[in-house]
Parts: sequence; C-alpha cells; structure tokens
Amino acid sequence: MQTWQTYISISKDILTGVAAVTAAIVAVVGLQAWKKQLKGKVEYELARRVLRAALNVRDSIRFVRNPFQSGGEIDIALKEAGIDIDPKDPSFRANSERAVYQRRFKKVDLSMSELEIELLEAEVSWPEIKTRVRPLRGCINKLLTKIYLRIDNLEDPQEKMDPNERKEIRDVIYFAERRSCQGYVRVGGRRGG
Repeated sequence: MQTWQTYISISKDILTGVAAVTAAIVAVVGLQAWKKQLKGKVEYELARRVLRAALNVRDSIRFVRNPFQSGGEIDIALKEAGIDIDPKDPSFRANSERAVYQRRFKKVDLSMSELEIELLEAEVSWPEIKTRVRPLRGCINKLLTKIYLRIDNLEDPQEKMDPNERKEIRDVIYFAERRSCQGYVRVGGRRGG
C-alpha cells in the first residue's frame, strides 16, 4: 500500500510539474501573439496617420494649384500681407498673386510640418520612408520656384520669357501636367497622389 501512495505522490508531482510547464509555454506563446498583435496595431495606426498627413499635403498642393482666384481671396490675401494697392496700379497683379500664393502656401507648409512629425515616428519602423518622400519635396520646391518665376515675369513683363518656359510654368502651377508629380506616396505597393 505504501508503494501505491508513493507512486501516486510521484505521479501527482510529475503532473503538477507538467501542468506548470504547459501553463508557462501557453503564457509565453500568448504573450508573443499579443506582442505581435499590438505591434501590428501600432504600425497600422502609424501608417494611417502617415497616409492621412500625405493626403493633406496633396490636398493643400491642389489648393495652391487652383487657377481661380476670387476677388474675396485676393482682398483677404492683400490684407494679410499688409499690402494696400489700387487695383489700377500696374503692379497690382504681381502683388496680388504674390499675396495669394503666400497665403495658399501656408497650408502646404502646415501640412508638410504635420507629415514631417508623422515621418519622424515612422522612420523608426520604416527607415526607408524618408527617401520615399523626397520626390514630394521636389515637387513642392518645383511648384514654388515656378510660382516665383511667374510673379517675377508679372513684375517685369518687358523681360521676354521663352514660350516653352512660360508653358512649363503654366503646366506646373495650373494642373496641366499632373503626371509630373504623381506617385510621390507609395501605399501598399500602389501609388497615390
């Protein structure tokens, strides 16, 4: 009888040990699965924030490139810039366009700042993301340069501009050549923009 009690006691100790090891393995596997799920959720939310910021940049660029400037927009832009000029003044058009584009570009600057904040965090997970945004910055710089060239030409209309350069300026500023800066954001293997 003593031997049976010994076997039962040993069996009980072995089963308790096996149960403890099994519980530990299940806990470790569960924690790893939870960790992967949490990391996936964090990366998903980060990707959504980066995409949302990139789309805001796209929309602000479209706003800048809108060829229509209402009288109200011109008045507000001139007031914000502190410019008081008679509409009959020969420099009115150059000054009004400069004021309008400065006002419009504030949205681009703000949306790019928001994107930069998101990219800073995203760079931890995806180090190559900074290189993916360079074409976008290039398009913004190109747009700004062409706007300045247009305003310079308005200020000094006597200076003859090459017709091809004039066409390129119009194409960049006013939606005409949309393909040149499309595809600046790559999402899930597809291009956006």
